[in-house]
Amino acid sequence: MKRALYIIFLCIVFAIHVGHAQDDLLSTLQGGIDEFNRGYDEWNVERFHRAAEIFEGEITREPANYLPYYWKGVAQFHMILFYYGDGEQPKDEEKVKASIAAALATLEQAVALNANDSESYALLGVITGMKIAERPVSAVWLGSKVMKYKKQALASDPENPRVHYLTGTSYYHAPGILGGREKSLEHFLKAEELYEREISAGKDPLQPQWGYSTCLAFTAKVYVKAEEIKRAEAYYAKALRVNPNDKLAQKGLADLQEMQRK
Repeated sequence: MKRALYIIFLCIVFAIHVGHAQDDLLSTLQGGIDEFNRGYDEWNVERFHRAAEIFEGEITREPANYLPYYWKGVAQFHMILFYYGDGEQPKDEEKVKASIAAALATLEQAVALNANDSESYALLGVITGMKIAERPVSAVWLGSKVMKYKKQALASDPENPRVHYLTGTSYYHAPGILGGREKSLEHFLKAEELYEREISAGKDPLQPQWGYSTCLAFTAKVYVKAEEIKRAEAYYAKALRVNPNDKLAQKGLADLQEMQRK
């Protein structure tokens, strides 16, 4: 009887400990996500770095949990985009290269821990494509990886807006023979529909909600290339309503207006 009571006591203590540990994880993750979201809204690379540091702290504490790896990879992906340059600052070649390597390592760990992590697969596809862009000859051995990551992302969660947004960016930068801009537009428009559905449904603040304004800006870029100027203007305007600080939309709209003045 005493042994049974002792075992019950240990189970209660363990459950309380696990509950507190889970609460701590969620609290810290929320702090990192808030920092990332501010960085995204402000387009501030220092905030991306701080968010990545917060997630790294959780990785150290909870190395078997894939979520901190995913979120750290998201922050590192946006570091890459920042260092590519957005018109306000030039591309930083060394930081792009270092950030690509770091993000790939982080996201590969995320999918090793969660084989159904669709967004990490989508990010791996885009970032591997960026690696090819930095060294085109690597397409020979990395091209098949990009396609594999895309397929895994879409198979894991075909109703995820970020999966379609990221897949669209991959096709946007790919040669026409691999889909090109026509294929990218299909994914951008699907992503737009899914982002709207996601917003209407409401989401847990710990779940991803990033990328909508940039997706809309890319949609506008496709319409610019197709010379559908009114549609392009409408999408740039919509992107800036979603996030007035979206640099891609700001620059795209300014360039489009300058082009029309000539």
